[in-house]
Amino acid sequence: MEGLCKAMGLDVKSSGDSEADLIIAGRRVEVKFSTLWESGHYKFQQIRDQNYEFVVCLDVLPFDVHCWVISKELLRQYVIGHTPQHTGKRGTDTFWLSFKPTSPPEWLEACGGRLAKACEIMREWQAKR
Repeated sequence: MEGLCKAMGLDVKSSGDSEADLIIAGRRVEVKFSTLWESGHYKFQQIRDQNYEFVVCLDVLPFDVHCWVISKELLRQYVIGHTPQHTGKRGTDTFWLSFKPTSPPEWLEACGGRLAKACEIMREWQAKR
């Protein structure tokens, strides 16, 4: 993700802590990656309520790439506290986002989908600085 951001001309650096992966154009960002699971779903795992502003979900298919830039507010509304990844005691600290590439949740529509749209969202951050 860091190389992609640099190629787009975005300011990017490590966050320097374990609460977020990168600082992109001044925004604290957690990065999640998925390939297509046997079930035909993407599964972005280990989503936690940490010190970040956005999660970038990047997935790679053999001949396509998708990307979503999701605000923490949306994650709290639809993922954090709603889709636990584990059961038992630790079932309240990690969550996941799972969907088929052909039918992402409607609430994700404004967050990207195509890599170019996600990149546009991050370029807007840079323009507002």
